[in-house]
Amino acid sequence: YSLQASQVHQVTAAKFNSFSPIWSSKGLYYLSDGDVHTTQSSPWGTRAPGPVWDGRCNVFLAPFEGQAGEALVELTGGDGAGSGGDPGSTVLDFAVKPYPLKQVPADTYSQLVSVEVAEGGGGAAFLIKGATLAAFPLSTASSAETPKGPMVVLEGVAVCDTGTNCTWCETTSGFVKSLNMETWDAVPMEGLTLRHWPKLEWLAMYGDAWRMLRDYFYDPDLHGLDWRAIYDKYEPLVHRCNSREDLDDVMKMMSSELSALHVFVYGGEYRAVFTDAALSNGEAVADLGAGLKRAEKGFEVVEVYEADPDFPLVEGNEVQSPIAQVTLRLTRQVGLEEGDVITHVNGQHVFSGVGGMGSKLRGTAGKLTRLTVLRANTGVQGDVIVRPISGSEASNLRYSHWEYQTRLKATSLALESGFSTGYIHLRSMSGAAAADAFAKGFYQDYDKRGLIVDVRNNHGGNIDSWLLDALQREAWMYWQSRSSNITNGGLGWDEQFAFRGDIVVIMNEHTASDGEGFSRGVKTLGLGKLVGTRTWGGGIWLSSDNRLVDGGLGGSAPEIGTYNDEWGWGLGVENMGVEPDVWVDNDPADAYAGVDDQLRVAVETLRSMIEERGSIDPARPGGKKTVNLDVEGSC
Repeated sequence: YSLQASQVHQVTAAKFNSFSPIWSSKGLYYLSDGDVHTTQSSPWGTRAPGPVWDGRCNVFLAPFEGQAGEALVELTGGDGAGSGGDPGSTVLDFAVKPYPLKQVPADTYSQLVSVEVAEGGGGAAFLIKGATLAAFPLSTASSAETPKGPMVVLEGVAVCDTGTNCTWCETTSGFVKSLNMETWDAVPMEGLTLRHWPKLEWLAMYGDAWRMLRDYFYDPDLHGLDWRAIYDKYEPLVHRCNSREDLDDVMKMMSSELSALHVFVYGGEYRAVFTDAALSNGEAVADLGAGLKRAEKGFEVVEVYEADPDFPLVEGNEVQSPIAQVTLRLTRQVGLEEGDVITHVNGQHVFSGVGGMGSKLRGTAGKLTRLTVLRANTGVQGDVIVRPISGSEASNLRYSHWEYQTRLKATSLALESGFSTGYIHLRSMSGAAAADAFAKGFYQDYDKRGLIVDVRNNHGGNIDSWLLDALQREAWMYWQSRSSNITNGGLGWDEQFAFRGDIVVIMNEHTASDGEGFSRGVKTLGLGKLVGTRTWGGGIWLSSDNRLVDGGLGGSAPEIGTYNDEWGWGLGVENMGVEPDVWVDNDPADAYAGVDDQLRVAVETLRSMIEERGSIDPARPGGKKTVNLDVEGSC
C-alpha cells in the first residue's frame, strides 16, 4: 500500500493464493500455492475419484535488493520522474520478481510464523504444518538443509526475542522453550517467570471479547444495538468474577445481546481438578457395550450393541461391544446373548454395596475384568474375561448401533412398500469423518430408487457443498456392452455415480448449522423433500478465529452473512430454522420403545414421489446404426 498515492499495489501473482506475509530486512516473505499438482489422472475407479490438490505451498521472497544490489523502487507516473508524474499512477515494484526459497521444501503449510535473518547471512524460517512448528535453516551454504523439528506449538504462536533465538510455547507441556538459530541448540530457560494478575487479565479479556464481536460481526450495525452501552452494562460484573468460569458467564450474557446463534463462549485456561490423565480417568465408570436391566439374580442383558459389520472401523478404530461374540471369539470364549445374567464383577456380586453395576465397573476401562455369567440357554454359570470400554467409546458404540439398526429398518420398510432405498445418517458435517460417513452410505446405494439422508441431531460443520455437488450429478449418457448394461451391474452411466432416484431428508430440532445449510440447499435446488421438525436456526456462518489471549472464545462472532434471492439474509434459517415439507415429530415414549415415526413417514413420502415420477430408466434406442454402405438403411 502506497501512503503517498493511497493505492494498493499487487505484489504477488494473481493466479495463485498467496498468504501469511512476513516482512524482514531482506524483503517480503510469504506462502503461495502455485505448485499445482494432482496424482489423480481420471474419474474411473472406486467412488469416481476426482482431482485433489492438497494445498502444497512454497515460501517465496520478494526481495528489497536483487543480486546486484538493486533497491526497492517506487516509480511515479510510470517514468521514474519522481514528483513530476501523476500521483494517481504510482507503481510500486521490487528489484526482482519473487522467487521460492530452495531451503524450504514445498509442503502443506498453513502459516509462515517468522523469518529471522541472521547478521552475515543465514537464519531460519518457522512454519506451521498441522499441529507442529517446522524450523528450516536458511543457510547460504546449502540449498536444501534438513529441517530441525517439527516442534509442537500452542495456537501457532512463535515469538522471536532477538535476531539469534526463537522462543515458543509447547502445547504438550505448556513450557516455554527457546532455540538458538545459529547453533540450533536449546537455550536454557531456567529462571523465567511470569507475573499474573487474574482480575486485571479478565478485564482485558472482556474488553477484547467485546471489541472483536464489534469488529467481526457480519452486520456493522450490530443489529441496531448501542454496543458501547452493552459494554458498560456488563463491565461491572467482571470486577466481581472470582474464576475464569465466572468470566465466561459474563461474556455469555454480553454476547447474547446480539440475538444471533453461532455465538459460543468456551475454552481458555480453567482450573483442572486433575492434571494427570491416569488420575482423572482412573475412577471413571466403564461400560460393557450392552443394554442391561436389573433382574432377580443380577443384571440381565437386554441387547448387545452392534455396529455395521461391513464397517467395523470408525476413524481407524474398531467399534465392538466387549461382551459380543465377535469380540470374545478371538480368545475362544462365548459371547453374551440376550437373556444372559451378569451376577459378579471380579468376584463381587453386582448387588453388593452401593451403586449397582456402575460401581463395580469403575476404573476398569481397558483392563482385564472377570464377569460371572448365568447363561439363559443352558442355566450354567461361568466366567468370561473382558476388557470394558470407556464411557465415550460406549456412547459412540450405542450411536453406531442406532445408525445400523435404523438403516436396516429403512431398507425393510422400503422393500415392504415395493421399492429399494439407500439410507445415510450424518452425525455432523465436520471434516473427513463426515465425508467418510457420506461415502460409506451413498456409493453403495447410488443406484437405488430412493435415498434417505438423515441429518437428525447433526451438529454442523462445513461440507454441505461436497454433498450437494454429489447429489446434483445427472445421468446424461448410458453404457452397454455385449454382456452388461445398467440392469445387470454394467458400467452404468455418465456422470459416474449420479443418483437418479428420489431423495428425502429427515431433520429435527437438533439439526444445526451446516446440517441446516444442507437441508436448505436440498430444498432450494429442488433435489428432494424435507421430513421431520423445524431445525435449530443458525444461518450466519463463523470461523471461530476471534480468540482471546488464553485461547478461549469470548463469543464466537457470526461473521459470514448468508443470503440468496429467495430468502434474503440468513436464508430464512437464522433464528427461525428450516421448516419441513412434511411435519412429523417422534413421541418420546414411542422413540424410547424403538418406534421411529419420522423414518416411517420418510419412506411413505418416498413411495409417493416414486409413484408420481414413474420409471427413471432411459428408453431403448432401437436398432443399432451402421456405416456400411452395402447395407440398406445405413447412415
